[in-house]
Amino acid sequence: MSEQHAAGLEIDHTDAGELSDAARTGKASDMFWVWGGVNVAVTNLAVGGLGIVVGLSLLDVLVVYLIGGVIGAALMGLSVVKGKLTGAAVMVNARPSFGSSGAALIAVILFFMSAGWFGINSYFGMTAARSIIGQIGLPETDATELVVLIVIVAAQIAITLFGFKLIRSYERLAVRVLLVALVILAALAIPDFKWHADKPLQGADHVGMMIFLFTALGAGWAISWTPWAHDFGRFVARTESDRKTFWSTFAGMYVVNLCVMMLGAGVASYGASALDVGAMVTQVTGDGWSIPFLLVLTLGLITANVVPLFSGGFALQSAGFKLPRVTGTVLTGIVGLPVPIIGIFDDNFANVFDQWMLALLVWIAPWLTITLIDFYVIAKRRYSRAQLYETWTTPSGKLFAPGLVAYAAGLLVSLPFINTQLWSNSFVSDTLHGADLSFWIGGLVAGTIYYPLAKARKSGAPVAEAAAGERQLA
Repeated sequence: MSEQHAAGLEIDHTDAGELSDAARTGKASDMFWVWGGVNVAVTNLAVGGLGIVVGLSLLDVLVVYLIGGVIGAALMGLSVVKGKLTGAAVMVNARPSFGSSGAALIAVILFFMSAGWFGINSYFGMTAARSIIGQIGLPETDATELVVLIVIVAAQIAITLFGFKLIRSYERLAVRVLLVALVILAALAIPDFKWHADKPLQGADHVGMMIFLFTALGAGWAISWTPWAHDFGRFVARTESDRKTFWSTFAGMYVVNLCVMMLGAGVASYGASALDVGAMVTQVTGDGWSIPFLLVLTLGLITANVVPLFSGGFALQSAGFKLPRVTGTVLTGIVGLPVPIIGIFDDNFANVFDQWMLALLVWIAPWLTITLIDFYVIAKRRYSRAQLYETWTTPSGKLFAPGLVAYAAGLLVSLPFINTQLWSNSFVSDTLHGADLSFWIGGLVAGTIYYPLAKARKSGAPVAEAAAGERQLA
């Protein structure tokens, strides 16, 4: 089921159905490169400065990332291990919690989020490419930027079409190159870091912004990748250690992200243009010398974007659309393309990134809590084939009421605790001093409602036999 190409590569037609053991060629260590890859992207360097933008000091930002990152990376590790144990795509893994039709509805949301992530990352890649265009003498026009954008998008889609094996190989190479470039940038920038804010926030306003950053990026950054974790964890061989898979994911998500975002925050602390990678790098290296760094970072955005592109096709299939995965990948890119195009024509576009992150976390919180509780607590890390692919024969059926009720409740209860420009209220701005608690409230409520209802509904159901080769995380 593959098309041979001159370069010896094959288009990957893996779909959201059952994945054979022969197709599961990944190693536990691959998860370090895959998830480290999403963190050496230009987006991380740019948004690392968000804490500085909202008035926090570099010391504040370090504390938030040190503590919050542990929570986010741990949840990411659990999600990857779940994908490894079941071998199922993300919204197939959600069927025991929501029913087949309920999971399909959430899969539609995931598709648009995948396209949105692709667009956001492409925008930040364009901020690096924009500086290259100016320095090499090309006309600095919107038309030039559009041409460069199309080339970058085409390269990302091309790599993703070849599937997990090429993505894994690309990530291994790209992460090494990008880390070298970032280490050099860090050596040049660290002497100028300003660890204390010129006008530090005080009292409740300070605490509120700390919580805001903790939710949006401290824990939120890693958590925002959990929907796509299963789609890469499922390619890890059953014989690989669950423990090693968890810690490889944790290291790639926590250590790499901490270093890159702190570099972005440090550069922003002494006055570089936050959320504009080109301006940040140029300020550190000077004109001319910044070109090789910017070129590496521009190409490096592929390390992040191949993840949502790859999963977008699985999301469409899980939602019931009978489309090949490669077609879904192309559609993900097409749907996400307007995002960076808008960014080219809107100078204030980068300011909406924190709003995007918080909106992303609102829908993820109840889904993540419910699915992790169902798999690790209720199902004891064991799903049967019927629970995943023949749900009409199981207690979950097409619509599993406990999951849908808990999800809706978690989502609705979280809304008053959101701090975004599109959805704000006096309670958050005045009482909570800007602190966004939506993720934590939504997850807590959803989990509290789901566990007793689902446990009672599933009690007495036959315990699924573990697939051959499955081992415990502990």
